[in-house]
Amino acid sequence: MAVDRSVNAPYTQADAITKAVYYAGSDAVLEGEPFVYDVMNGTLTAPNGLRHNQVKRPTASGEIFAGVATRSYPAADPGNGRLIEIALPGSRGVRIRIAAAIDAGDRAQFCYKATVGSKQFKEVNTALTAVNIGCAVIRQTVTAAGLVQADLCDGSYNAGAAES
Repeated sequence: MAVDRSVNAPYTQADAITKAVYYAGSDAVLEGEPFVYDVMNGTLTAPNGLRHNQVKRPTASGEIFAGVATRSYPAADPGNGRLIEIALPGSRGVRIRIAAAIDAGDRAQFCYKATVGSKQFKEVNTALTAVNIGCAVIRQTVTAAGLVQADLCDGSYNAGAAES
């Protein structure tokens, strides 16, 4: 990520830790959508770099949270996949896609639910559970679903309550 040297950059720019990763899907990607690492690549008994460089949309609870898309990408043509930029857990002030109104200071968690879809975070008022994939601390109050500024935590393996 390039450094913005404008006068107001320190006040307006997110403190994001970004990474270019390969997304094999050909569908459109929206800014703030969460992704997980595709850890099923190759022979599972042998090391494989794709397991930490390739992401996918979640398909089950308990997957390893990779981060959120830093911007929107159109559908790929041809459908061979492409590199996308994600903000990794530990990033501050990035925008995530939230499912409903939420207040600054609240926590949101991202869990896979086949009946609901998996492209948004949802507000959480209780302790994080084992089905949690990722979590965020909200830094902006919004009155409807959409993008909201947040700090990303790693929620994998029920660790989100302790890591930030």
